[in-house]
Amino acid sequence: MTAPDPELAHRRFIGLLAERGAFSAEWTRPVFERVPRYAFAPDTVYVWREEHWRPVRRQDDPGK
Repeated sequence: MTAPDPELAHRRFIGLLAERGAFSAEWTRPVFERVPRYAFAPDTVYVWREEHWRPVRRQDDPGK
């Protein structure tokens, strides 16, 4: 198994954001395209589940 290509993952993320209308101002997409993913999407985030904050780690599910 090979490691995911960070550039490809970044382009996919930008495409997903664009599909969802995240770039309403014309300056936002170029900024997101230039900023590395880790600067705005950390490897660990927390979600509220079952009355507790639970970590969601990129290495546990790289496709999310």
